[in-house]
Amino acid sequence: LRYGHEATTALNLRTFLKFAKLRPVSLRIAEALHAFSQNKCLADAIKKQNTTRWQLSDLLAQLKLEGADPKVLWQSSFQEPFHIARILPPEQFRMYSISSGLENGEIPSEIHLTVGRLRYQEDEESQDVFRERLGTASNFLATGHGRMAPVSIIIDHPPRFSLPLDPKVPIIMIGGGTGFAPFRSFIASRMQQREAGPSWLLLSLRDRDHFYYQEDLIPGLASRSLDLDVVFSREDSRPVFTRTTSNYGRFDYVPSLRSHIQDLLLEGDKGERLWKLLQKKEDGGEEAYLYICGRTRFAKSIHDALKKTFAQFFSGTTAEREKAAHRSLAKIAAEGRFMQEIFTHARSWNAERPTIDISDVVMHNSEESGYWMIIDGVVYDFSDFMEMHPGGRGILHHYCGLDATQGFAKVHQGHTEIEAMRDMYEIGVVRHLDFKGVSRMVELPGAMSSVVAVSALYRKWVGILYLVVEMENALRLDQGLQNSVTTRGEMASDRTCYKLQRSIETHQRFITSYASELGGRPFIDLWDLTRGMSTGKSHWMKDVMGAIHDVPNAKFPMALGIKMSSLLDEWVNGRLSEGDKEIFLHACEKVEAADLLLLEQVKDSLRKGVKIFEENESHTLEKGAWRMIAELQRIPVAFETYYHEMQSVFKMIGGRLEDTPCDVSPISRDEAEVHYSDNYWSFEVHHDKGICYLRRTPVAVVSIEDIMESNEKIIAFLRELHKEKGIVVDMREAPQRNDAEFENAMMHLRMVLSETFARVTVLLETSTGILQVNRIGRNDGCEIFATTNEYAAIKFAGSLHEMG
Repeated sequence: LRYGHEATTALNLRTFLKFAKLRPVSLRIAEALHAFSQNKCLADAIKKQNTTRWQLSDLLAQLKLEGADPKVLWQSSFQEPFHIARILPPEQFRMYSISSGLENGEIPSEIHLTVGRLRYQEDEESQDVFRERLGTASNFLATGHGRMAPVSIIIDHPPRFSLPLDPKVPIIMIGGGTGFAPFRSFIASRMQQREAGPSWLLLSLRDRDHFYYQEDLIPGLASRSLDLDVVFSREDSRPVFTRTTSNYGRFDYVPSLRSHIQDLLLEGDKGERLWKLLQKKEDGGEEAYLYICGRTRFAKSIHDALKKTFAQFFSGTTAEREKAAHRSLAKIAAEGRFMQEIFTHARSWNAERPTIDISDVVMHNSEESGYWMIIDGVVYDFSDFMEMHPGGRGILHHYCGLDATQGFAKVHQGHTEIEAMRDMYEIGVVRHLDFKGVSRMVELPGAMSSVVAVSALYRKWVGILYLVVEMENALRLDQGLQNSVTTRGEMASDRTCYKLQRSIETHQRFITSYASELGGRPFIDLWDLTRGMSTGKSHWMKDVMGAIHDVPNAKFPMALGIKMSSLLDEWVNGRLSEGDKEIFLHACEKVEAADLLLLEQVKDSLRKGVKIFEENESHTLEKGAWRMIAELQRIPVAFETYYHEMQSVFKMIGGRLEDTPCDVSPISRDEAEVHYSDNYWSFEVHHDKGICYLRRTPVAVVSIEDIMESNEKIIAFLRELHKEKGIVVDMREAPQRNDAEFENAMMHLRMVLSETFARVTVLLETSTGILQVNRIGRNDGCEIFATTNEYAAIKFAGSLHEMG
């Protein structure tokens, strides 16, 4: 709790609102208020993810105009699901740089902050007169003069934005506006350090009225320990320091065209000076530290300017020089000498954001195509950030070409400084497809007939496509070791015995974990659903994959790994001739290429299938069913080609199947045992996974009594043995509904599921659905894992089975 309220058990409304998050309206708050009001305008804003254009008072006023009574939110009992304390979370702490330094040995009695009071105008198209808006935290601080009440603070020492341990190391500081704040502290600290190295400050300000702390800069400038370059973006002048004594001077303003910091970096010899300062000492540089502080757009412009500046020191084509410049900047960051402190800017929500299809995102997960990912429905191009990520590029690479929302939230939720940096790389939003609720009655092998929505078929295609991309990322990361330095004195291109051993292990893992998984259930299930919704039931994929898997060729990938391990042992023990070593190395290269090619071919077929949905939306089955089936028919061909390539390589290294015994596991297919099915639900047991599935059909609820009757029939099927299982409640096809009457009607089923099953996972189509389930879970007091990732849902629900 905040200072002065540690022992508080109750708050009046005014005090509660003082500490609550009132603006902007987050998706979590918006979803809860939509459940309360069922307002269509709010539902549309949630769908477009632009609810942050409102603050709470505006939204409540709009809801009141359209018939809702906001007083219910605070006049109802706290136990009610729509009590205001259940809707509004506490306001988050804001992070500000301390802009005051310390004298040696001083115990601080005060700290200084440099805060720009955020002002912006609401940009609602329907209004002729725009009202000025003020930032929450910045306005609180800016109006705090004379306030005697204590303020809760946290002192945080960021390890990645601090002065070098060695005070002799030069520092370069680039700031925009109030981004000068931490540098004032840096300069003050440097002035207290003996034999401090040179400091260079580059500032971008609006005009001379925003050139604060001039007196603090004068001692450093007069002693020549500090260099200063300032540009004004809204005034045709520039400050120039004139030294009058050894410790004093003055600023004069000379005519100069208004400009920006990127212009300053390209001015005269500044680029060359910057380059030399940042280079390693063995390359004639001084190994300076580089700092950037400012808003998102400012930081992005500095990144671009630095790459343009550095590119002139490399040779080659424009693209080659830009790539080399980026790598040099990334290398400085990897050495801990490039640090950033970035904060957000006000966004115009009426501006159109480019839309991007998932079929385009999945193609950007390599060095050649760049690295994209999705977070909260927004697409980011992290190509320039991969080498600068503090945790290493490998962590990011796992999520490239994928929806990384849950992975990001798990690590960075609530870290506003991380979210601000993320905004630097935004390139658009994921395009929402409208299937208009189209569905078909489908008869699947081993299951009762049920209604399946086209949106569910689309999700199935996307889910398996994401699975393949995830495998591709993991394989690329494993194979990347072959082009890296593993020991001192080794060249990156050297194929050492250690690297070769890892290459063989990567191939064996690929066969046992990736190829065997893809060659079985995922594509058989996808074929059954696609064919069942378009032209009728067919076992073609199961029969073909089974036939391919049963022939001797299917043994060659595994046998090849065993034979290669044997040859590597001979190499290590000196029993392999130079000629055989060359053949062995060539075989390793062919195996690595073939493993990756199989995933790329499968990915290409799935991507083209997803593209058919994107092109036709609600008319996908009528216009694209046979094209999707044709893409699926390419997948067995890819596996058969892969097995032939493995046979060729196996023979090339002298392998014989009779001398290399290996077993190929038969294709396993989880046949669901359907216990119950009606208009609303299908209840299945998957014994091999140790989980149950409760699937909601796309049929809209006829009446509350009707759905409650169906729920009771489902409850009747639950048994004591289910306590040892997890359950996946698949709500992806359910028509969206979050009104109080409906949620109350579903309460009995929710409670019984929570009491009956060891783990409950709710599988949803959208992040808004996750917000709804999390809100209901908080109100019910139940622990539920909500996700849009089917494989994560299955893994969570079935983890008890795996442990058993």
